[in-house]
Amino acid sequence: TEIYTLSLHDALPIYFFRNSNITLITIVAIILQFLYIVVGVFVAASGIVAFRKIVEEEKLSVKETFQIAWKRLWKFSVLSLLVFLMTIGGGILLVIPGIIFSVWYVFSKFSLIESEKGEVLVSLGRSRNLLRGRFWKVFGRLIVFGFFAIIIQVALSVIPFGIGSIALSLCKGLFLLPTYLLYREISE
Repeated sequence: TEIYTLSLHDALPIYFFRNSNITLITIVAIILQFLYIVVGVFVAASGIVAFRKIVEEEKLSVKETFQIAWKRLWKFSVLSLLVFLMTIGGGILLVIPGIIFSVWYVFSKFSLIESEKGEVLVSLGRSRNLLRGRFWKVFGRLIVFGFFAIIIQVALSVIPFGIGSIALSLCKGLFLLPTYLLYREISE
C-alpha cells in the first residue's frame, strides 16, 4: 500500500505560489491596516477618558486612562462602526440623512466612555436626546470645528519630509477637544 501525503504546496492554489510576493504584501498590508484601526480606536477612547479627567480636575494617570479605555475598547469599536455605517448608509441614500445621523450621534462616543455600564444603544439614544431642540446650534458649531480642523490639517500637511504627517498624527486627539467641550456644555 502507498501512503499519500498532501503538502502545503498541493493544498493551496497554485496562484498563491506564483504570486507569493504580491499575496504576502497584501496579507501584511491587511494586518497593518487592522492594527492601525485598533490603535486608532484605542487612542480615541483613551483621549476621551483623558479629556474627562482633565475637565473634572481629576488626577490624570496614563496607566489608569489606558485601563479604562481598554475595558471599553470592544464596545467603543462596535459603537464607532455603527455610527460609521449609519452615517455612510444615510449618505448613500441621500446626503441629508447622512448629515442628520452624523450630528445625532456625534456625542455617543463620549456618552459611552462616561457611562457606568458603557452600553452602546444607550449611548446612541443619549446622544440623540441631547440634541433635542439644539440640532442647528450643534450642527453650526460642528461645521466651525470641522472648518478649523481642515485648515490645521492642510497647514500641517505641507510641511515636508514627513514632519507634517507626524505633527498631524500627534495633534489629531486635539480635534476631539472642542466637540467634547460642547458635549459637556450640553449635557450639564
